[in-house]
Amino acid sequence: MFQTQSAAYCVKIGTGLARVSFLFLILCLASNFRREDYKSVELKVYPNASAALFSLGYKDPLADTILIKLLLNFDFCETTQAKSVNSGNSLNAILNSELTPSRCHLGWVYQWADLLTNLAPRFKSTYDRLGMSLSILVDDREGARRIFEKGLHEFPKDWVLNYRASYHYLYEMQNPQRAAELMMIAYKNGGPHFLPALAAQLYTRMGQAAFAKSFLEEFIEQNPESADSPQIKKRLQEATSALSFKK
Repeated sequence: MFQTQSAAYCVKIGTGLARVSFLFLILCLASNFRREDYKSVELKVYPNASAALFSLGYKDPLADTILIKLLLNFDFCETTQAKSVNSGNSLNAILNSELTPSRCHLGWVYQWADLLTNLAPRFKSTYDRLGMSLSILVDDREGARRIFEKGLHEFPKDWVLNYRASYHYLYEMQNPQRAAELMMIAYKNGGPHFLPALAAQLYTRMGQAAFAKSFLEEFIEQNPESADSPQIKKRLQEATSALSFKK
């Protein structure tokens, strides 16, 4: 009896020590990931595009490992020059400003994010987080666009993904047409009520006032309580005035 209890106690202690040792190992690895001398070597390593074909059935564990790598270095860029920004905050300033070269074009973060999404294409939050990171923090416009488009292919009706992709297309790619299209998809799949007015504004600025007008009228028809909204009225007036000016 005593020997049985002693054996069980030893097993319990051994299990506890094993857990503590594993946790200590993880912490050491995490600390090592952030060491500058480690990063100087590790962040020069780019993935092999065909790695997903040789995962030997362990795609999910490999994807988890890559995700940890990216989360620890999600803002990394090969160049150190300052991030370019659009001049001005108004819509006209954004759409009329000259698009400067992207700081990181299909760089390290994108390469690993691309492999990650190939390994785990149904991991929805990956497209959202990495797309925004590439767009805002890394300044990899094309990389962000590709990640967002891959996500929209997998989750075409996810309104959050459509909404955030529309931000990238408007403010980073200066493509208001695609931005407005994504805003409408986001709205029709549960997005905020202000998206129709914003999408209509983008189309009006592009001279596509007819679409903006019909879209707003359809929106009012489906949502009669919004007919008195000052924002809706303003956008509808802009679209109507633009059509009158064209004539």
